[in-house]
Amino acid sequence: MTPVFTPERLLLARHRRRMTLAALARAAELTTASLTAFENRRKTPSQKSLAALAGALGVTPVFLGAPPPAELPHEAVSFRRRSKLSAIKRNSAVAVATLTAALNTWLEARLRMPLPNIPSCPGMAPEEAAEVTRAHWRLGDAPIANLVHALEVNGVRVFTLPADCADAGPFSVVHHGTPFVFLPPDLPREQARLDLAHELGQLVLLPANREAGSPMPPQRGSPQPS
Repeated sequence: MTPVFTPERLLLARHRRRMTLAALARAAELTTASLTAFENRRKTPSQKSLAALAGALGVTPVFLGAPPPAELPHEAVSFRRRSKLSAIKRNSAVAVATLTAALNTWLEARLRMPLPNIPSCPGMAPEEAAEVTRAHWRLGDAPIANLVHALEVNGVRVFTLPADCADAGPFSVVHHGTPFVFLPPDLPREQARLDLAHELGQLVLLPANREAGSPMPPQRGSPQPS
């Protein structure tokens, strides 16, 4: 019986685990040629090979056979340290974001989640954009007591990155109209607040109709509504 297998899931899991083809081939005791054929739909793994791949990647065979998640193009992600990140680190962070977006879709189908409510201020000076955001969210002029709560009640999904992706740094992305912010774990409170404000600025300064996959426009700075 041919096992259920989704090539995109294998690539996603490999990127998430920061494994090269050669590293996964060694761990699963397969050849790189076979892995390349699996990922490029030229060959389907046997039940034994699928189990070996799942074990090496720390997932289940069911995960590798599930439908592919919605694509999240790398160029849609606003990495603050993009030029300093290796491809393997970027791939891992994007894989985390892809899986998180899939989880969010699952949650939205079952729970009543806040709708995105981000003002659009492309081309605006950061200070002016911050004022617009405060007014749009009716925050007044006082310091914001809980910035995570302020973002989440306005439809921004805020997540903490796994420890092994902390070196990706904070980043944000808009996926199918839903804004996401990812923060490294164990940040000091003030640093987390600054990073949240910066990523909110990235979202606010994007064009309103920008979808995942379109180029990131140049930024002059970030509004800091904190």
